[in-house]
Amino acid sequence: MRAMVRAYSISAADIASEKARSGGDVAKFDFANVLKLDRLELRAVGPRDVHLRILAVSGEHNVDHAILADTVNIAEARGGKIYPGNSALGEVLAVGSEVTATLTESRRGAAARSIPAIPRWAKSSQWARK
Repeated sequence: MRAMVRAYSISAADIASEKARSGGDVAKFDFANVLKLDRLELRAVGPRDVHLRILAVSGEHNVDHAILADTVNIAEARGGKIYPGNSALGEVLAVGSEVTATLTESRRGAAARSIPAIPRWAKSSQWARK
């Protein structure tokens, strides 16, 4: 099942527009003109996917770099638009048929950025596939 969700995006066109508006002066650069709440159609959950409802995210320095395009214009490099974020807390909505394990409390840390975490109040066995 495909889902339409709302997600923050950064586009290369918006970066270029804001750089022109601010004259390239970082002190005049308005992040709100670049980071926008967008609509995104998710593909159907594949066999190795986990579909999460994001409940909370952190605003990390890498989002600043993506908006300012001061190190590299990652939005441009990735085809014109990105949906930033790498640290989040979410509720598991669906798992693919090949998902075999979930992240437990003892394995949190750096891995939590790439492996979905099951909230403490959820029964891990409910989501894990044997």
